Amino acid sequence: MFKTLLIILLISINSSFSQDYIWPTDASQTVTAVFGEMRPRRFHAGLDIRTWGLTGYEIYAIGDGYISRIRTGSKGYGKAIYLTISDGNTAVYAHLESFTETIDRVINKLQINQNSYNLDQYFPPDKYPVKKGDIIGYSGDTGSISGPHLHFEIRDSNERPMNPLNTGLTFPDTKSPVAYNVAFIPLSIKSTVNSSNYPLVLDVTKKAKDLYVINDTIAISGLNGLAVNIKDKIDDQPYNFGLYEITLEINESIWYRVLYDVYPFSDERNALFHRDFKLYSNYGEKFYRLFRHEDQIRDNFIKQYSSDALPSEPGYYNFRITARDFNNNQSQINGTFQITLETNTINQRTFKHIPDKYLENLANDEISIMQFEHGMTYVYRLDKIDNKLETIKKVTVGNILLPLAQIKDGYFISEIMSHNFSPSFNEMIMLDDESERQFALSGVTVYPEESFKLESSDNLFSISGKEDSFMDTCLVWIKKKGEFKTPETGAIVSSVYEIGPNHFHYKNPIKITFRIDGFSPENCSIYYFDKKENSWQFMDSETGGNDIFTMILSGELFTVIKETDAPEISQIYPAPDGIYDGKSIKKISCKVTDELSGIIDEENIEMRLDRAAIVFEYNSYRNTVEYTLYDPLTIGKHKISVSVVDNVGNRKYIESKFKITH
Repeated sequence: MFKTLLIILLISINSSFSQDYIWPTDASQTVTAVFGEMRPRRFHAGLDIRTWGLTGYEIYAIGDGYISRIRTGSKGYGKAIYLTISDGNTAVYAHLESFTETIDRVINKLQINQNSYNLDQYFPPDKYPVKKGDIIGYSGDTGSISGPHLHFEIRDSNERPMNPLNTGLTFPDTKSPVAYNVAFIPLSIKSTVNSSNYPLVLDVTKKAKDLYVINDTIAISGLNGLAVNIKDKIDDQPYNFGLYEITLEINESIWYRVLYDVYPFSDERNALFHRDFKLYSNYGEKFYRLFRHEDQIRDNFIKQYSSDALPSEPGYYNFRITARDFNNNQSQINGTFQITLETNTINQRTFKHIPDKYLENLANDEISIMQFEHGMTYVYRLDKIDNKLETIKKVTVGNILLPLAQIKDGYFISEIMSHNFSPSFNEMIMLDDESERQFALSGVTVYPEESFKLESSDNLFSISGKEDSFMDTCLVWIKKKGEFKTPETGAIVSSVYEIGPNHFHYKNPIKITFRIDGFSPENCSIYYFDKKENSWQFMDSETGGNDIFTMILSGELFTVIKETDAPEISQIYPAPDGIYDGKSIKKISCKVTDELSGIIDEENIEMRLDRAAIVFEYNSYRNTVEYTLYDPLTIGKHKISVSVVDNVGNRKYIESKFKITH
């Protein structure tokens, strides 16, 4: 019955969106990302179409309409065309290399008149009409991008991004989603999963084509949620893709359903809730949450009848998770859970289900803190402790004594406790029969409706936030780090601090402040350590009085780095002392790079031709600066000058004098 309803619904949805559009480019009919996938604090609003690392492929009008808007910039969408179609929808083509020659000239004149490369220009319907199939531009690698591709969107008449595949566009795909894990997640301090208060991650077993099962019946009590680690596959593609629909049925009734079809930009913040960030930060996998968060007041993707937790009445329940892509390839996961009335005090059994992968991702220091909706716990790694403790029996946090359990050789973990177990603390002591060890750790419990400020134990670093900084009650903490990677260029001039929570999404930015102590703030900024890139990354910072500060949205390692190396300018063209035919020079260009703080945008660069400032294009992906010459240079001597300032104020200047002979 459910499958019949699903097919009827799919037909009705597709017919309501379907249009006679053509594919937007000749680059390929291959995608590297689909609509609705997770991006940092937002959804992916369209398709990424593969251009095989190249630029210059033709971009087509997918239907009759007119060019209604052109944007240019070194960030975001780079060069982008907005095509309003006769049916009222708008197609958006981003990261372009160029427009048509006519549009390029118009945009160049507008940039010169406004003395700015950044442009956001609207046009009336009769200015640039186009027919379906007309070439309107060429694919590129402009804007915020990790490689050449075409980002393509379709927005409805209310400017809401809609799944482009709902309009009749398609590509070959016969592969079903692949399931990996199911997770049961306690949502309160009194909840248990298999007598544990810790999230339980289970591998699924493949029983038949597109059918997976959980072999054991899972015993739960209290308030719990379900999450699934499942990834879509597409023919001949090495990538993992997001899904079009996920449905959770419990005892044959739909309990939760998400459908990635259309959403308003005002719903962007809901992206924080669709994947379980705590499981990702602890386990390294992106689990779809199959329950609502209380802050999801309105979510266009999640159907309104969806629940915020699993059932709570005692009994046995069969569940089925159905996941499908847009081409209706689907997979199912079946399992059973039992709801009990267990009220036993949580004890050392809490930790028997923790996978090794959690520990590998967490306990890379002597103390790691894990936080969840329902509470928090501490992990200790014995081989990181610089003394001869052979075992750890208990930990004192402030005046609270907590028992510890050894869950693996060298790994000890505390019981899960509520975040408000203590109003504040600033030391931790671990004990065995004969010795003890003190750790400097500053922390405070923060409630969503409260503002807060926390100082490090050395009073040289602080965290502060206004009300509504976090979505959940959590422990905010500061730990001074003794071991860290030094940057290849520049010098660390402050202490390095790790802050938490680092398993929570922050609802709003919070402020971190370093006290300037023993160093000058000149050429300095705050940096965070990117674990994925294994390098320090620049953060735009401000100074005031004796402080240097910035705003953050996640817990990381932070420090202040001084950089004194100037940026590099190379490959300048026309080259110094060169002699040229004026008609042969189509562009003036150079390459600019900076190893540490970087060059944020074209505002950091100045290019002049014969002393006159020119409006150039800065491609941050290729690190190039280019100025297109629409008219030949005059015969005689010319001079190009380029000045570049990195993000902390180091400057480089270079000149190139050349001659045009004819």
